[in-house]
Amino acid sequence: LTRAPIVIPVIALQSFLISAVFRGGRILPSRLLRLLAAALLLVGVLAALGWVVGPPLIAVVSSGRFAVHGWMAATIVASAGLVAAMCVTGPALIAARRHLANVVGWSVAAALTLGLLLLPGGVEIRVAAALIVAPAAGLVLHAIALVRGPRTDARGSVAAR
Repeated sequence: LTRAPIVIPVIALQSFLISAVFRGGRILPSRLLRLLAAALLLVGVLAALGWVVGPPLIAVVSSGRFAVHGWMAATIVASAGLVAAMCVTGPALIAARRHLANVVGWSVAAALTLGLLLLPGGVEIRVAAALIVAPAAGLVLHAIALVRGPRTDARGSVAAR
């Protein structure tokens, strides 16, 4: 109810994004940052909505067998939005032939997820941290790579990565 409606359509669109939207690999950094800012603002609104609507919706759907705190519902929605954003920046990097930067972003997100889940402390806090910090870090790495663009060598040729 919270992650799938946000993440699955974006994952399904990845091939389209690579072939049609990001063809040629030219992405204006200012446009990318504006789009990411707008997307993150929308994610914030959806997370706030999840905080309010999530707990009663889960109670209805589960016939009262499960309960979720509003802040956890918001965390799950925000995490889905961050992962969805990575599912857009990843294809942008692939289209720009920045495969290493794409892999690094996803790998850092995966490693942080596992690392944060293994920390001591309450399970809800560890899960919330893993859900938010990991994709946020991956998204930041993707955005930096997209804004920086490919490195060039001394002859002005694009260096292989």
